[in-house]
Amino acid sequence: RTIGSPLPGARLAGPGDPGAWALPVAALAIAAFGTGFLARKSPADLANYPQYLAAPGFPRASAWANEIGSWALYLWAYEFAFRGMLLSMLLPAGVPVAVAVQTGLYAFAHLPKNAKESAAALAFGVAASAMTLAWDSVLPAFIVHLALALGNDLSCALRNRARV
Repeated sequence: RTIGSPLPGARLAGPGDPGAWALPVAALAIAAFGTGFLARKSPADLANYPQYLAAPGFPRASAWANEIGSWALYLWAYEFAFRGMLLSMLLPAGVPVAVAVQTGLYAFAHLPKNAKESAAALAFGVAASAMTLAWDSVLPAFIVHLALALGNDLSCALRNRARV
C-alpha cells in the first residue's frame, strides 16, 4: 500500500493461474528466444548488446549467471511498471485505450536504443498486454521478454566474440 491506497497493478505481480499459461508461455518463450537469437544484427545492435555480459567473461557460468540475473531484475521491474501499474491505471479508460497508451509509452522508452527496437516494441507491447490481461499476471510477459533479451544477448555476444 502506498499512503493508504493499494499499489496499482499489485494483484498482477502474482502468478495468476500457471496451469492456464505455462504451456503457451513456454512455447512463446522458445519462439522469443529464437527470434532474439536469429534476428539480423546491425552494427548498432552489436554495439548495444550484450547489455550486461562482459566480453572477457563469456562464456563462463558466472558471467551467464550475472547476465540472467541482471536481465531478470531489470525486466521484472520493467514489466511490472508497464504491464502491471500503468496498464492497470489506464484500464478504466477501456482496454483498447489502455493498451494503446501504455504500448506507445513503452515504444517511446525504447527510442534511445534505436528506431528498429522502438518499432518492435509496438508489437511486443500489444502482445505483452494481451498476455497480462488474458492470464491476470505480468509473469507470462516477463518470461517471454526475458527469453527474447537472452536470445538477443547470446547472439550478439557470439557475433562480437567472432569479430574480436
